[in-house]
Amino acid sequence: MSEMSNKELANYFTFLFYLPFTDQPLKRRKRHRRKQVKNQEPCLMRGVYYKNMKWQAAIKVEKRQIHLGTFSSQEEAARLYDRAAFMCGREPNFELSEEDKRDLKQQSWEGFLACTRRKITNKSMLLLLKQP
Repeated sequence: MSEMSNKELANYFTFLFYLPFTDQPLKRRKRHRRKQVKNQEPCLMRGVYYKNMKWQAAIKVEKRQIHLGTFSSQEEAARLYDRAAFMCGREPNFELSEEDKRDLKQQSWEGFLACTRRKITNKSMLLLLKQP
């Protein structure tokens, strides 16, 4: 018994302790790991994450995560996050142009979300129409 490793000793004592009390074998918890996508560039920008083979932009407002859109590039998602961050008074990834700032100041938060979602829907519809 002195030649057993710590892990073997722990398993032995666990076996001795639980054997008289149960008829069923011990169940061990499995550790689940996230799937790693090969050749995936790491996400370096605020409000952007990689999911389902696409870059997604999201922002948290009043303890709620709001999905802003799905894009093929990390930069596109970050640019949309920047516009939402400006509306919420947060720090952006990139500096916005004065024209963008002026346009965003004229919109309400709900108007911004509606406009963003409409643009994404129209973009998706155009892509569907182009496919043969």
